[in-house]
Amino acid sequence: MKIKTSYDCEFEQKDLANLASGHPLSATLSDGTIAFRFRMDPALVNGPARVVAEAKPPRLLTDGTAPKKKTYNHRGTCPYCKRGPLVLQPHIRKDHPDKPLHSTGKFRCTQCIQRYASQHGLSLHMRFSHKGTKKES
Repeated sequence: MKIKTSYDCEFEQKDLANLASGHPLSATLSDGTIAFRFRMDPALVNGPARVVAEAKPPRLLTDGTAPKKKTYNHRGTCPYCKRGPLVLQPHIRKDHPDKPLHSTGKFRCTQCIQRYASQHGLSLHMRFSHKGTKKES
């Protein structure tokens, strides 16, 4: 499966000189992975310049589907006092200490009032908040 992606790029003079001498130019993403490489045939230097871009496909899961996007937004309106927009976690911890961080979370801690949107979030909470206590069976 091929996915076509468009990128807007600006070249500096030194980049064009490197391309003209046959060196590839790589564009990297914020996580350090190479998004695509530019190569230009040095024979095209005196003629019309044609740049060939090889785009890397996005990362896919083993079943061929794209990874699920995060659904929890850290900013928004407080579900308890309706103030906002604000960063929710520090606000709820400070102004509503007796309320869960994720009011609609389906994973509830058995030892306190907290709810979490994912099993992973609940397991991290159990590990770091209740590390000296035993889990209920």
